[in-house]
Amino acid sequence: MGKDATTSTWLPTTVRKFFTRPLKTESDFNSVAQSEDHEALLSPYRDTTHRENGHTKPSPLPEPRKHIATVALIVPALLSFLLGLWLGDSNLLTDPDTFCTSQLRLYSSPVVDSVPLHFTTTEFNGSFLRENIYRQPPSPEVDAAWEDLGTNYRSMLVPPDKAAAAGLTPSHVQVSPNHHDGGGHVALIEGLHHLHCLDLMRQALHWNIEYYRAKGSGPWLDKDDFVRKHVNHCLDILRQQLMCSPDLSVLGSVWFVKDGDNGGGKGHASHRKRDRGRDPQPFVDFNTKHKCVDFDAVRDWAEKMQFSKAEMQEKDFFVPPKEEDIIIGLP
Repeated sequence: MGKDATTSTWLPTTVRKFFTRPLKTESDFNSVAQSEDHEALLSPYRDTTHRENGHTKPSPLPEPRKHIATVALIVPALLSFLLGLWLGDSNLLTDPDTFCTSQLRLYSSPVVDSVPLHFTTTEFNGSFLRENIYRQPPSPEVDAAWEDLGTNYRSMLVPPDKAAAAGLTPSHVQVSPNHHDGGGHVALIEGLHHLHCLDLMRQALHWNIEYYRAKGSGPWLDKDDFVRKHVNHCLDILRQQLMCSPDLSVLGSVWFVKDGDNGGGKGHASHRKRDRGRDPQPFVDFNTKHKCVDFDAVRDWAEKMQFSKAEMQEKDFFVPPKEEDIIIGLP
C-alpha cells in the first residue's frame, strides 16, 4: 500500500479533502478576485441570496459560520444559567457570614444550621506583659476560666437526617432511639476540642505540670506515658489546624523603650515613665484586630446540646456496634 493510501485511512475526512483537492493556479485566483471586486462595486450591500423557482431565498450559512452562530447562542444561555444558580444562593445574598463559614468547611455543621453566626471585630491581646486570666499560674480560678470556654463539654446528638452531610457514616458511634427519638450520632464540636487541647498543653508546661499531677483529675489520672501521647496528639492537631486555615493578616511593628520599672509596669506606654537614656527599638505589634465568629453563641449552644453525664453512663445509651465497625487498636 502506498504512502498516500495509508495517510487517507487515518486522516479525518475534512483534513483529507483539504490536502487532496486540486491546487488553484494564479490565473484562477486572479479571475475570482476580479469577479468579486466587480460584484462588490455593483452592489456593496449585496446579500447572500439565490433564486429558486422565481423566489428569493437566503443562501445557507457556510459550515464555520453555523458553528459560530450556535456557540453565540449557547454560551450566553449557559452563563446566564450559572449566574442564576450563583445568585440564587440565599446565604450569599442575605447572610454572607454563614456563606463565608461554609467555604471553610468540607462538611455541613449542625452549629451553622442552628446558630445565627455573625462576625464581629475583635482586638487580640498580644501583649507580652498584660496578662489575662488564661495566662496566670494554675489555680481554681484559672481552671474555671478555661472550663467556661467549653474545653470539657460532653458530646451532643447529630440527628440521622443530618449525619451524612456532617461527614458521619453508619460505622460511627450512634445513640439508641430509646434515649432520643429517632436516635442519631454522637459528636463533638471540633473547635471546642482544639481549645481542650490548648488547655491540656497549658497544664503540661513545666511550670504548671506539678500542680496538675498533684491535683490528679481528668487526663492526669493516666500514666505519664499516655499523658505524653495525649499532649503530643494535641500539639499535632493544633499544628494541622493552623496550617489548614492560617491567618493571612500581617503584623506591623511599633517603637518601644523600656519603662521606668524595667518593663514590668501595666497600661499603655504613654501612661508610664519613659527611660530616655535608651534608644527606641522596633517590636512586633501583636495587638491586631480580626473579624471573628461570635464564639459565645457557639459555646452557649454547645452547652445546651451536650448529653448529661447520667444518660451517657446508662448501659443501653449506645447502639451496639456491628463486628465490621470495630477498629483494632486506638485510632
